[in-house]
Amino acid sequence: MAAAQPNALKTLRVPLVGTFLNRNGQANTDQRFINCYPESVKAPINNQQKIYLVQRPGFTSIATIDTTRPARGLKYWNGYFYTVYGNRIYKTTTGGVSTQIGSNLTTSTGECAFEIATVPEGNVLVLADGDYVYVIEADNTVTQVPLVLNNWVTGTAYAAGARVKPTTATGYYYEALDAGTSGGTEPTWPIFIGETVTDNDITWEAKGYTNDAGAWQASYAYVVGQQISVNIGGIDYLFGISIAGTSGGTAPDWSIETGQSTVDNEITWTCLGPFKDDAPPKYHKPSFAFMDGYLFLILKKADGSDSADIYNSDVDNPYSWNPINFIVAEQFPDNLQALARQNNMLVAFGDTSTEFFYDAGNASGTPLARNTSYTLQVGIAAPNAVYQNEKFCLFIGQSQSGGRAVWMLDGFVPKKVSDEYIDRIIDTLTHAQVMAVSGFGLRTNGHLFYIINLPSFSLVYDVEERMWWESTGGNFIQMTDDDSGKAIIQGATTGKIYYVDPTVGTDDGVPIQMEAYTMKYDFDTMNLKSMQSLNVVSDQVGTTTTMQLRWSDDDYRTWSDWRTLNFNPRAYFANLGSFRRRAFNLKYAGGLPARFESLEFDVRAWKA
Repeated sequence: MAAAQPNALKTLRVPLVGTFLNRNGQANTDQRFINCYPESVKAPINNQQKIYLVQRPGFTSIATIDTTRPARGLKYWNGYFYTVYGNRIYKTTTGGVSTQIGSNLTTSTGECAFEIATVPEGNVLVLADGDYVYVIEADNTVTQVPLVLNNWVTGTAYAAGARVKPTTATGYYYEALDAGTSGGTEPTWPIFIGETVTDNDITWEAKGYTNDAGAWQASYAYVVGQQISVNIGGIDYLFGISIAGTSGGTAPDWSIETGQSTVDNEITWTCLGPFKDDAPPKYHKPSFAFMDGYLFLILKKADGSDSADIYNSDVDNPYSWNPINFIVAEQFPDNLQALARQNNMLVAFGDTSTEFFYDAGNASGTPLARNTSYTLQVGIAAPNAVYQNEKFCLFIGQSQSGGRAVWMLDGFVPKKVSDEYIDRIIDTLTHAQVMAVSGFGLRTNGHLFYIINLPSFSLVYDVEERMWWESTGGNFIQMTDDDSGKAIIQGATTGKIYYVDPTVGTDDGVPIQMEAYTMKYDFDTMNLKSMQSLNVVSDQVGTTTTMQLRWSDDDYRTWSDWRTLNFNPRAYFANLGSFRRRAFNLKYAGGLPARFESLEFDVRAWKA
């Protein structure tokens, strides 16, 4: 038999980028890129595209806040960082000095949501922890909502801003516009928001709603604007007066359809709708949306189970939530899990469907109306992994078809952005694991990344490059940005917050390990080949910085010994032996930012 004859030596160059190629749900074989992302540029001379593999940005510690409690939320507002750890709220300066503010929360686990809301005086920061909403003012005042209100008391000194409720419920609370002492007789309280009454030397303003509208009373003189609560069949309904007068000696036969009238002796009542025993926004999904001066939340049912009810605050008043201001997402029978705002629409994510609502400017009740033309038969699998900013909204979706995938709303157009390789990884998670997944987005170093924090690593999608990569820099809960546009992230278990810093190659001082596993190269033939040399085409990093290289010729099962290559003057290795198909594993942890372009081989193939 004739001996195999060698072909001419060829120099081949292959880019160090590509998609995940995992053959199953475990990302431990096949092509993958860890702690590095692709970046494409066009050469100015020939307009050809070059693609680089860039080490991800590092993290620089801002402050150690609380190492003994779980991280739950982060927001930058008014020049400070606000965080939640366990049942505590902290306010941290940009210099890293932290102070606990407010009383302890009633919950101590699970992600919280922050949102900036408008009030007549400007802005406030609002926190939702699943039980209550907390309004944080710039002077560190933290107010729990629903408000804890005391009855008005005669002859009592009240400070400006004090809030009271009448001794006989009207359905409203009242705020002192100035300091003073209450009179000897309780005033006749106004029953329209914004109206005032003088009480000795105090002026009280009807500021917002409570959930104690008061029970119906026989033979009682009611005026227009008063409201009552009537329990019918175990459900509380709110009624308002449209024609004033004196009620009858016995309760009327109430009409409980919203908008219908009930005649009660001289009075005509109008049903304003059902409302909960627990005053909104108590017991909710910690997922805010703000639109047109309103805050929106998903409230849970009285027994703590999920619902499809979206409640809203009063306009420019996060302290006040009218119990009849809600709308039900009812196009499909699933419950709601999260909210987001996309352009001028409120997006309500259900278990297997998504509905859209717009501000219809309704005169009473919820301001929302449903936009049925945008409804999706894709819901949300991970409620804590919704990212909305700029013109994009990204989330991990699921449907009644089974399986999970990553979706993006570009405007209002849904696009699936995960491929089968990413879907396989996400589908390995149990229901409990995916419900605990956190996710957020950030823009840094010219890229917009959507980050999904899985139990042992993070999947990262580059929205503009439309490529996926993997990060092992630790688990993070939430992201915010400061006045300079820097991205800040909250460590899940470290008790710290960090700047995302593309100028460093370390995570809080620890070098980032950048790693790439390539596909199996056979150069379009299974004939035996010999590799004479290899160059790692990259930027020069430092003066003595090194990287490591190894290879596998048996489908990632076994590997050669690590070879150490110096970046300067070039990362080069000779005489790499023979192979039929070969994959490479590159590793760099030099502590300085690095960028790789390609692998260049001198290869000789043998004729069969």
